[in-house]
Amino acid sequence: MDDSEYLCGPHEDFNNDAIQKDLERMLHDPKHKLDELIANIRTRGFQAFSDIYVYPYGEKYLVIEGNRRTCAIKHLLEEEYDELDEHVQESLEYIPAKVLEYESEEELQRVKDSILGTLHLNSSLQWQPMQQAFAYYQKYMELLTRYRRNQEFKVNNRKINELASSYGLQKKEVLPELKVYVLYKTLRDNQYPVDGAMYSIIKEVIAKRKLCEEYFGFEHSTMEMTEDGMESLYQMCLSEHRPVSDPKKIAVLSKCYMQGRIDLLDDLLAGAISFQGLKDSLDAVIQANAFQRSLEKIKSEFDRIVFSPNPTHEERRIIEQILRHSENLRRSIDTSGGEGTQTSVNPRSVLFTKKGRLTQDSEFLTFEDSKYFIDSTEYPDSFPSHTEVTVRVETDDAIELDVLVNKDGEEIEGNSWDNPFVFSAEEECVYTFIVSTVDPEETGTYNLIVEA
Repeated sequence: MDDSEYLCGPHEDFNNDAIQKDLERMLHDPKHKLDELIANIRTRGFQAFSDIYVYPYGEKYLVIEGNRRTCAIKHLLEEEYDELDEHVQESLEYIPAKVLEYESEEELQRVKDSILGTLHLNSSLQWQPMQQAFAYYQKYMELLTRYRRNQEFKVNNRKINELASSYGLQKKEVLPELKVYVLYKTLRDNQYPVDGAMYSIIKEVIAKRKLCEEYFGFEHSTMEMTEDGMESLYQMCLSEHRPVSDPKKIAVLSKCYMQGRIDLLDDLLAGAISFQGLKDSLDAVIQANAFQRSLEKIKSEFDRIVFSPNPTHEERRIIEQILRHSENLRRSIDTSGGEGTQTSVNPRSVLFTKKGRLTQDSEFLTFEDSKYFIDSTEYPDSFPSHTEVTVRVETDDAIELDVLVNKDGEEIEGNSWDNPFVFSAEEECVYTFIVSTVDPEETGTYNLIVEA
């Protein structure tokens, strides 16, 4: 829910029958699962597993938490009471509720924020992501504009800290949500037809700081966006015919920007190439750059090497591996027809392989209410420092796969889902390879290959 879906302003009367009917109509939307709740109460009777919270409102009480249950109870009492079993009727005779007592409107608001924030951040039926982002924004604006005539949004770090504290969270947890809603509202205010379902893709764009700030023109410090940036973001990621609709693909756009290939992003925006065309071109650039960087690092290490006249058994083993790599490099020179000519020899060595399967029972991630099955593998060894590593997944099934690499349990900065996934390894770090399908709820077998 966002501000456009609210039916009653702070100074309007919730007792109004039309507003109550509109609220009930909204709650009957399938996403709120009201019909399932009605069916459950109809069968088992009302069971007070969690509290309903109300506060005095004129001569009645206004429900602030438990609106689905209240709406379900009203429906059964008004529409089906005579047809209910006796034990169900008895369960509806008395409905317990907690009444909030307060001495000022400010105190009431603090209590409401605390209750709603805690329950909806941890309940089994959470707010939709954009609803939560809006709740943060709404509370922030209350903190920001209190005692001020100017009601316009601006960034105030002290108020953001207050916002986080009011929900029992840290600033780093609420700040991205605030940015998502401010950007979403900016687009809406400029007549772009976006809705709450765009939450995931907007959040991914914001997470890629350089892409978001330098290509799409979103200034993180002020949360303002240029007109050109809004148009580019909308056409590329949010419009009906956008070339990028999957939040996971934002990582490819970010990598393209980080590689300095703004021309590919411009071509994608202009419709001159497809997303797959951009990805193929980017993969070729990364692969070429990775080989050159690897050679430069090898030369740098050899320039600093201290030779031992009597190598140990383990040192001999490593030397033999290096010599085998050197022979491959020698062959690549001998078989090439000159500078820039492609060779059929692959100078990279396979370090690790694994066959796996993604099934309906696999772990999964959720993007925009869709499941993406995943399978994780921890690399059983350690990489030498500054090794250029390529992780790729192949399959014979008719599915497309991506891979993500985590270092010590955290996503590697500047990288996200890709295939192949190229990164510079560090010594004594634990690396985990996560395989996922590109399209939701697909399954199949895969072969994971790690090369360096």
